[in-house]
Amino acid sequence: MMTETQEIKSLLKDAVQNGLDYSSYREKINYLLKQNKTSGNTQSEEYIQYTKLNVQRMKRLDKTVTLSPEFLHLLENLQKDYQLVVITEAWCGDAAHAMPIIAKMAEATDKIDLKIVFRDENLELIENFQTNGANSIPKLIAVEENCEVLGTWGPKPETAKKKLEAFKENPKAMSKEEYQKDLQLWYSKDKGKSIMDELLSLMHHWDAKKVAVPCPETH
Repeated sequence: MMTETQEIKSLLKDAVQNGLDYSSYREKINYLLKQNKTSGNTQSEEYIQYTKLNVQRMKRLDKTVTLSPEFLHLLENLQKDYQLVVITEAWCGDAAHAMPIIAKMAEATDKIDLKIVFRDENLELIENFQTNGANSIPKLIAVEENCEVLGTWGPKPETAKKKLEAFKENPKAMSKEEYQKDLQLWYSKDKGKSIMDELLSLMHHWDAKKVAVPCPETH
């Protein structure tokens, strides 16, 4: 019988083997939209519209986001090889702002291999990486080449998390629609800086760690 740690590593290894790269992820979303669908178990017009908006956001960020010289220097001088596994869904607004930045990280170095999996197809995996007891997305999991989990990021940068907490504490202060509009306005003004700063800090921390745990075989 596998231990809990071994089971998580096995799930992550499956995600690495079966996950999509960023280009394939984008192609998959476009394919679903052509069928008037989105990813995940909730197939509603609302979620399909969210997905269409997210495609436009990712297109814009793909063209406009530039990693800082400090970030590029770190990525070009990484000491270890990494798997970055991102659990998400096409309709997730937070993911639309994060994915282009994470993709640019992977493009900047051959030390990072990015794999993207859909949450509702990997519930056992996301349940091991919950946020406050919820299967919140996007969730980035940094894995060293030996399948050791170094840490996670997500589902939001800290300022966005505080906005959500304030909304939940006083939901009468603004409607859900007003909260979502305010959040997207913040993301637009921030231009990805908060996400980049947090990921830069985490990569510095992860690259300083030393681990040597064998990766379990999967059958």
